[in-house]
Amino acid sequence: MRLDFDPAPVAPEPPSGISVRTMVQSDWEAIHDVITTAFLDHYDFHPEPFEVFRENFVDETTDFGQWRLAFAGDRCVALCLGSKRYAAHRLGYVASLAVLRDYRGRGIARFLLHDAFARDASLGYAGTSLHCDATNPTAAPALYESTG
Repeated sequence: MRLDFDPAPVAPEPPSGISVRTMVQSDWEAIHDVITTAFLDHYDFHPEPFEVFRENFVDETTDFGQWRLAFAGDRCVALCLGSKRYAAHRLGYVASLAVLRDYRGRGIARFLLHDAFARDASLGYAGTSLHCDATNPTAAPALYESTG
């Protein structure tokens, strides 16, 4: 899926009770926990041990400055991991979007997507791209379609 910016998106406010910040190195275990837990419903997801996950999750397109974590209090409950995968095409890329089951339906994923769009626009990208499995058992496909 791809969203072209016209007009440029504006950075949204996070949902009530949710704080958001850029990833720091001490967040790796929280990132592993959110992705491992949030994707358990997906038929093709295979959890990896922490060290394997961390090694496999970083490549030449990784841009930690585009990683956003959402917190309810001190607990990381969602994340949106941006990437430079399509930078040569003037596109931002949402490499992963995950929300813990107990926090779904609160607007966190929508917020994180719109935040990614605004961040990508501020970086000079013409749009944002992402991939989604149409058979995803969560509301993700409908969410992505509703954002444009």
